[in-house]
Amino acid sequence: MKHVTGKWILFADSDDFFVENFMNVVSPFLNSDYDMVYFPPTSMDLKTGKISSRHVMYMEMILKAYEKPTLKNITEMKFAFCSPWSKLIRTAMMKDNDITFDEVAVSNDIMCLTKCAYHCRKVGISNQTIYCVTRGGNSLTTNKDEKRFDTRVDVFVNRYIYAREHLSKKEFRYTHLDRQALGKLVDVFIEKWGAKKFFWICGLYMKNRIYIFDWGLLNPVTLFHKAKVELQWWMDIKKHRK
Repeated sequence: MKHVTGKWILFADSDDFFVENFMNVVSPFLNSDYDMVYFPPTSMDLKTGKISSRHVMYMEMILKAYEKPTLKNITEMKFAFCSPWSKLIRTAMMKDNDITFDEVAVSNDIMCLTKCAYHCRKVGISNQTIYCVTRGGNSLTTNKDEKRFDTRVDVFVNRYIYAREHLSKKEFRYTHLDRQALGKLVDVFIEKWGAKKFFWICGLYMKNRIYIFDWGLLNPVTLFHKAKVELQWWMDIKKHRK
């Protein structure tokens, strides 16, 4: 960030790629006054070369906000899609607000993009894809261990507190961070890390007033779709575990 001189930033992970002719999609936004522009990503399984499920939840949120740009849809998109890729980010917004990546082993981008989402006052949304995120290989997403998971939980707690302190009650509800808090507890069962890990997280949640109940999950349609996407996500990850 200290060496950035351009007006805009496009982030990319080392194992991903931009799709062909992506600059034709990006170029119309370069003279805009947006702080950030979101693009629906695609994804690819590195072993098979076929489309994977990794992009689905992000793509759906972006297209939903594109088709119906309500406060609810835009807030959900901004705070649920906290990866740096598939976005055009104004350099001045990051530098003016001293936004940088955390120096941690995993989830170093989460607080950075959470702060970008908060300070981003004017949002652009495209319905065209510029970026392909991959699944497979020796990635941090695929290969998890308890130490990395603990770091992810700590970062999530910081993110929850930041959003609660900076957003209105309505906006905070639209972030669905309560739903993500529940997801961390579900991860403990999926990874079979035991009761000690479960109650450690519960203790952190109680200490920091973090809740795991999301009214939206009472809607059977929402619950079914969320469960379907998450199940496919985990099935894809399991295929690439060593």
